[in-house]
Amino acid sequence: MLGFLFSQAQERRFSPPPGLVEGGRGGAAGVLPSPLALAIRGQHMDSVKFLLARWNSHGDVGCPGALGAEGEYPIHLAARTGSIPLVELFVSRQDSVNINATTRTRTRGGMTPLDVAASAGHVDLVKYLVGLPQTGRTGGGGGGVHEGGGGGGGKDTLYYAVESQNMELIEFLLAQPEPAIITTANPLDSPLSKAASLGRLDIIELLDNKGKATSKTELAVIYHGCLLTAICKNGMAMFNYFFGKPGVPLGRWIEDHNSLLAAAVAKGQDEMFEKLVVHEEFDSAARRSALMQAVWLGRLDVAQRLVDVGHLYLQSEEAHNVRADAIQYVRGRREGFEFLKRAGILGPDVQMPGW
Repeated sequence: MLGFLFSQAQERRFSPPPGLVEGGRGGAAGVLPSPLALAIRGQHMDSVKFLLARWNSHGDVGCPGALGAEGEYPIHLAARTGSIPLVELFVSRQDSVNINATTRTRTRGGMTPLDVAASAGHVDLVKYLVGLPQTGRTGGGGGGVHEGGGGGGGKDTLYYAVESQNMELIEFLLAQPEPAIITTANPLDSPLSKAASLGRLDIIELLDNKGKATSKTELAVIYHGCLLTAICKNGMAMFNYFFGKPGVPLGRWIEDHNSLLAAAVAKGQDEMFEKLVVHEEFDSAARRSALMQAVWLGRLDVAQRLVDVGHLYLQSEEAHNVRADAIQYVRGRREGFEFLKRAGILGPDVQMPGW
């Protein structure tokens, strides 16, 4: 049957059924998956064996070492299924022709078969791959040794395990003899950041207790990012967990919200705002930004709280732009306009625009 399909495909006598064609990248035309890819996805062991043997003898079918349309090699497709017997077929093929069909092979995005298996939450396959001495592992997670090179952006096997939210898998990787690293140069690549984005405080605590931080500075920055995530996701328990960590740079500026203080105002997190506003780490620029955010949203109670706490230095030279642009934050609301005048941000002679 496979032989018949090969001949028909080569002579282009049929069109692929709907849903079979993979989308191309950047608007490119779709690509029909190879018979080998389809057999792997369906976990048809006999068909996969036939196709591998056919490649060895004739070379007229999909190469087991060829990159697919989605940037993965056949061994990654096998790892995604979680089938140990399927992956074993490729592990045994380590000749020069099939060099891209091994456990060290990376996807276009930099993931090894171990990473793929971890991201899919396949515990048994991960245990099998970790037990192989030749398995390629990214980063430091799960006992992995950093191999450098491009691709994975600093994400490691532990990161992908957290992505799967499989506690058994995460605990297994953390229990490996080599340290499981939870700090990364890019905070977003840390498994802690991933757990925070998923709202999994239980995973965060597990990583914090059993993982290893190779840099206190990196860890503090990661904690800061997790605080921002807690603010954006209304995670009070997660906020309290990271807020109590020593050394977190609360006043660190961030691109989207300027500061944690402004983020709490923007997201309406009043309880978090109260915990942040009394901290001296927020400089006057951060406080003025939060003040204008509150005025813009019509939260004059929050704006008054910022004025009461102080440290705004509204008459300073550096606050000139805030004073000059303040009228724009009123958005035509008389109460906001009057507040800015009482706070001294707008002068007594400034008139309400006729909006």
